[in-house]
Amino acid sequence: MSKLSYEHIGLQGNTVGSVTFKENIIEWTDRAGANVKKFSSNEIVDSKWTLFGPKNAHIKLYMKNGEIVRLDGFPATDFENISNYFSNLYGKPLIIEEVINLY
Repeated sequence: MSKLSYEHIGLQGNTVGSVTFKENIIEWTDRAGANVKKFSSNEIVDSKWTLFGPKNAHIKLYMKNGEIVRLDGFPATDFENISNYFSNLYGKPLIIEEVINLY
């Protein structure tokens, strides 16, 4: 496995851009290419996959420094593919987080 990329992915507090899962790193870049954020797999403590709505999901990365990074806009149907990348590239599971609707 080399890399896996997605367009139209938001990073909380930033605009929409793209994300690439590479060996040992997750890289998010805004549309203009001016803002690049890199997250080392060594710094990820835990990761969660949460569905929001019928078609979309987000990934939360829990970092060693206590930061929670949220990447929004993944197709809900891509969990298995992304989960396999997490297991194979980062040696960590991507866990499904259940959200309870109180309404």
